[in-house]
Amino acid sequence: MNEVIWFGGRRKARENREECRSSFEHQLLDKNPQRKIWSRLCFYLDALATAKKLTSNRKEQLIKLHKYFLNMREYSDKLKRWEDQLQTKKWRNNLKN
Repeated sequence: MNEVIWFGGRRKARENREECRSSFEHQLLDKNPQRKIWSRLCFYLDALATAKKLTSNRKEQLIKLHKYFLNMREYSDKLKRWEDQLQTKKWRNNLKN
């Protein structure tokens, strides 16, 4: 199973070892139901951890987006007030002249 081909043989040997290891693990899992359950549990725990990371990242992005939205609303309100103040100052100056 560990046949080595000299031109680029390291990769081929590694693939053969992984093939052998994976077939051995499959044999163990088939013979031992507890290991089969354990491997499924590990798979689901990994999936759960991945989902939690994804949820956490999305929550962070949503919080940032909400913060930017609030800042934009605040600045647009300030801009409107400043424009109104500027208009009233112009209007008062026009009345004085």
